[in-house]
Amino acid sequence: MVFHKAWFKKHQRGLLFLCNTPVIKYWFRWILRIHNDLSFKDKIEELMPHYYVFGRRIILTDHLIYKSGRKEVYNPALRKHRMLKNRGMRIEKHLAEEKKYDFRTHAKFAKRIKYAFYWIWMTMHIIDWIILDRTGQTLES
Repeated sequence: MVFHKAWFKKHQRGLLFLCNTPVIKYWFRWILRIHNDLSFKDKIEELMPHYYVFGRRIILTDHLIYKSGRKEVYNPALRKHRMLKNRGMRIEKHLAEEKKYDFRTHAKFAKRIKYAFYWIWMTMHIIDWIILDRTGQTLES
């Protein structure tokens, strides 16, 4: 179906091109109405019907290793490093990926694309109805 999750996955490369190309991104982000929500310096990593991902980066995290082998993310604001070492626990550093998401409650971006390019969609259907249906051809052939 047009403008659903599968369509966005299939056309992700082209949508990201429109969202991140230097001159075009001002126009396309205005169509999606995210020009005020997101800085033009930020790169959009993924665009789906109701959310987009940006600000992907690699960060260094601390993991607390218990004697039993269980691991958990270490929050230095809650525990003292020296106290943990005295109890026989150790802290390891790991790389982790951090992303920022902006969610909407409905398929806002799908609707924006549909209404912005409605005249192109309608023209394709009119051509299909007038010419191709009458001659027995399809757009794929």
